[in-house]
Amino acid sequence: MQIHISWQLPASLASELGRLSWDGQIYVRCSQCQFESRCDPAFISEDTSMELRCPGCSKEKVLETVVHAVLIEAICNDCGFADEYKSIEFGLVRCSRCLSQNVFAFRRGFHPSFPKVFCDLLTGERMGEDASADLKRVLEELQSVQILPDGVQYMLVGARFIERLADTSYHDDRRSLFFLENVRGNLYRDYFRRTFVLEAGLRAVRCFESAIELAPEDEMKAPVEHNVAMAVYSLIAKYPDEVVELLDNRTKIRELGIEAANRALAGYARQVDLETRSRELGRVHHLLGDLLAAGLERSEADLRASIVHYSRALAFFPDGSRFAVNVRVSRANAIWELPQATAEETQTAIDDLEAGLAQPDVRLWPEQHLPRYMLGAYYAKNGRVGAAIRELEKASALVLSDAGRMLDEALLYARVREYVPVLSCLAWLYGKEQRAEDALRATEALRAATIHANTMSAAEKATRSGQAIERSIEHLLGLYRPSTLKLPKVNQQLKRLRSSYPQASYVTLDIYEGKITCVADAPGRFWRRLRLIEQQITGDRKYIIDILKKYRLAWGEPSAFRERRLSKFFREMNQYVLGPLRDELMSFGLKDLIVTAPGPLYGIPLDVLERPNGSGYLASADLRTRFVPSLSVACDIAARQISGTGKLLAIGYLGTDLPNVRSEIGAIRNAWGKNATVIEGTGLNKRDVLAELTRGYDFIHFACHATFDELAPAQSALHLLADSDNDAMRITAEDLRGLKLETNPLITLSACSSGVASSDVGNDLIGLSGGFLRAGAGAVIGSRWPVYDDFSRAFMSELYAAFKKSPLDPSGAFHEVRNRRSLSDPLENWCAFSYLGL
Repeated sequence: MQIHISWQLPASLASELGRLSWDGQIYVRCSQCQFESRCDPAFISEDTSMELRCPGCSKEKVLETVVHAVLIEAICNDCGFADEYKSIEFGLVRCSRCLSQNVFAFRRGFHPSFPKVFCDLLTGERMGEDASADLKRVLEELQSVQILPDGVQYMLVGARFIERLADTSYHDDRRSLFFLENVRGNLYRDYFRRTFVLEAGLRAVRCFESAIELAPEDEMKAPVEHNVAMAVYSLIAKYPDEVVELLDNRTKIRELGIEAANRALAGYARQVDLETRSRELGRVHHLLGDLLAAGLERSEADLRASIVHYSRALAFFPDGSRFAVNVRVSRANAIWELPQATAEETQTAIDDLEAGLAQPDVRLWPEQHLPRYMLGAYYAKNGRVGAAIRELEKASALVLSDAGRMLDEALLYARVREYVPVLSCLAWLYGKEQRAEDALRATEALRAATIHANTMSAAEKATRSGQAIERSIEHLLGLYRPSTLKLPKVNQQLKRLRSSYPQASYVTLDIYEGKITCVADAPGRFWRRLRLIEQQITGDRKYIIDILKKYRLAWGEPSAFRERRLSKFFREMNQYVLGPLRDELMSFGLKDLIVTAPGPLYGIPLDVLERPNGSGYLASADLRTRFVPSLSVACDIAARQISGTGKLLAIGYLGTDLPNVRSEIGAIRNAWGKNATVIEGTGLNKRDVLAELTRGYDFIHFACHATFDELAPAQSALHLLADSDNDAMRITAEDLRGLKLETNPLITLSACSSGVASSDVGNDLIGLSGGFLRAGAGAVIGSRWPVYDDFSRAFMSELYAAFKKSPLDPSGAFHEVRNRRSLSDPLENWCAFSYLGL
């Protein structure tokens, strides 16, 4: 879960970084009359801006770039370094000495200051005098850049430009500030809807609340109250209420939205002369229904109350209108969520969806995939598999078309979370018809899309970029109509994986509504073939969800009861989920598995067996498992060349609370000899470690502390010091962004919870392990839970001795050491480490 806005510039503006001012614009100043003009950087080059005539004095070739930066006094809370510098504050704010983000920064204003009135260089229009005209210009420019793959990032640039206008040009104009805050809130809300970056959604609410306080007349408040309610709905539709409340430092966020919607309802009701009054009243009833039906916190009573509001909303809209279609879809969704919907309610939902999708202009509907997905799911429940597949294929075509336009990782991350259930339902339906290859193609279509965007070859990235731009232009012009489903071709990928790992078999699992669809690339008499396994999860699904949640959050914590808790967890998972699946896979003759599994099941080993005498657990000697996020990422890894030099980098720890680290590092150094480089002492810090990681090692070993942040996985970290708040002495998943590991190294993380990643169904693995894969690692060995220091030392010393013997088969060495340890060590020790990658 991401909780901070990434102020990284759109990629298309990277070349303009040296000319940009704090508000993301380019300014030029006339050397003769000193009048300033603004250039939108998306539309003007340096050569062009310098050749144009000054709007102030009409002279040519007299313009020079001026950068309006922030004067900052900064003190690093970690290393104590004090600095004064200018910044445009795009990207992470770090200490210039140690790279820590733990910096106290004091703004001293802009230098040079922004002009109150300036000119738009391309149009010649004056800005800073009429807020409405300025906002119209900004929104027109933002609309035109949406064809770009990173177009959504321009929303943040637009929001910052509006903030600059408010502070400099209209700071004493209450009416103008009202309009500026409302539009800024809309930009943050739209950015949140596209990216799920929580801070943007929270800022939207605050902007709208500020606009309400600034409203010069009461009748102007109703639309903004409406915006507050919509922003709250957007938040709770994507995140649990308590998470939003915690990060916004307020309570009852849903009630805040409902109260704002009711104030908007009352405000619209008083405006009898408002031309769109009927439509707005209907929209607010629709929104009240959405607020009641959203999220995990709502009850059955909330759902039934939402259905009442949807029925009221329909009274305001003509049947067949786009508004009515949207309300019907929302009503169908609420009925879907009812614990026990009646046959009459179910039929109402189906009628709503069929009526909406039959409308002539439905092809223009941007969210058409949702009703098609729900209708297909309803058909599936009623046993109409063929009709369900047809609807799901149409929904999937729309989903993949939209995702294909996005190369920005934040956008992909947001879309994958929303779109994966559509493909999962389709994969399950293909499985019911024994269409194994199609089920595999559907399952793989969106898995690990954000990781693949980093690991794909340069040639593939160039092709994807061209296709994304072309498709975006077609969408903007209304020319593109995805009519046929184009799922990824998996045969070529499977062939590449078989060629690189001939003894291994790729296995992918997917779960939809408690049903497992498993496709395995199994050996046959003469050639390999895809085998399909369908399995209904036995037992109480809510109970299984509960034990999975406890396993992630609590059962791995060290205590006298951990061995008992983990034993119970694996006993029940073997009974309900893993055991029957493992037995079927082994019946195919599979012994070496490369496994992809969804969400919370990701990384849970299939090869944990109960001892024959019931005295504990051991690793199966006949089954070797390693995990990959997706087939495409596995092929990306397999295509890379290992340098073969055998160079090793070991990174130590400065604290005294891990007494065995020194001997662990020493054992690895002795095994590797002159090929080992060790960082310890004064070289142990964020800056030096990040620099050393890129210097061509085949093996990289960390021996330290680690933490996993469930709410913000990108802040999960390796700690080089006991003080976990010292950012200069930790490596976060966020720090790994932009890192390039060219030699495909194996990363071992001898640290607590270092192998844990976010449980998103898209297998995006936001966290340390996923961060290293994005950077170019071939494999990551990390721990599933906190590990005892003495066991970690023994395990890693033994593991690196095995690596020395078999440097080209690290997963085999890991399998061998783990199996041997399982014969004598308790489950909480030998099962602690996982293998991700190849």
